[in-house]
Amino acid sequence: MLDEFSLESYDYFLPKNLIATYPAAPKESSRLLVFDRAKDEIIHSDFYHLFDFIPPDALIVLNDTKVLKARIYGKKTNGRKIEIFYHHILKDSLYLVQIRGRIKTGAKIFLPQGYEAVVEKIMNDGFRVVSFYHNSQKLSSQEVFRMLENIGHIPLPPYIKRCDEPLDESEYQSVFATTFGAVAAPTASLHFSEAMMERLKKHFEYCFLSLHIGAGTFQNVESENITEHKIHSEALHISQYSQKKILKAHKILAIGSTALRGVEYLDRIQVPPQSDLDS
Repeated sequence: MLDEFSLESYDYFLPKNLIATYPAAPKESSRLLVFDRAKDEIIHSDFYHLFDFIPPDALIVLNDTKVLKARIYGKKTNGRKIEIFYHHILKDSLYLVQIRGRIKTGAKIFLPQGYEAVVEKIMNDGFRVVSFYHNSQKLSSQEVFRMLENIGHIPLPPYIKRCDEPLDESEYQSVFATTFGAVAAPTASLHFSEAMMERLKKHFEYCFLSLHIGAGTFQNVESENITEHKIHSEALHISQYSQKKILKAHKILAIGSTALRGVEYLDRIQVPPQSDLDS
């Protein structure tokens, strides 16, 4: 019998040839596996037929987070190339990042278009704290977002073994992504095309929340007991409108694990929806 808290219980063989490196076209042609619990039956279908399996009275909850161009490349003072993976703002114009390769506190990294990063602190978990500058002026959070849009690259997942391409700027975003903040896409959302969203809006109740996927999604689980794994927190925003719909719903379909985490958090704290919820 498998131990649900043991890391080895989640080990499985995944053939490399079954890992897609480019999105399906059209999006609806993606494969869909459905488990019918009532009949104890597995059904193989495609995403185009998703709505055939959803109860008509279900509330569909989607995560509208938008992926930042979080991967940036620069050079150290010795001219060696180095990669910075932006995660999120901490406070006082300090930012949590990952830096591939050795780096010391106080080190300066030269980025394209006159931008610079300065390493302020080395964290015990392998992450770094940096500040960003342009022409010797420290950048605000909004200026950092603009910098990422100007010089950053879409952070494709590590299992996609290729460099990012121009098509990824649109294809590695959901069609309903509106709120910048994630360093990875909520992948279940990527299967929805504009046409699928029109069908959803026409036939189902729906709402959005914003859960910005953070550093933990790229962090390997090393502890044998998965409950001992430490993971970074993520930013969540649920509007008053969405809170009311979620708390009143009898059936909910969360599109992907990130939307599900937002719904579970709201259910756990049970805050009366008198204002927008941020966490």
